[in-house]
Amino acid sequence: GAQMGVRSIPTMAVYQGGRELQRQSGARPAPAIVQFVEAAL
Repeated sequence: GAQMGVRSIPTMAVYQGGRELQRQSGARPAPAIVQFVEAAL
């Protein structure tokens, strides 16, 4: 967790090409997770 800068669980992070695009902490319902990933890409 320290390597990736995770300070809260759960933490979602979207990576592309080894680069972090977006991060969000806290529990979310499934539709919010899908929206988070789609917005990041």
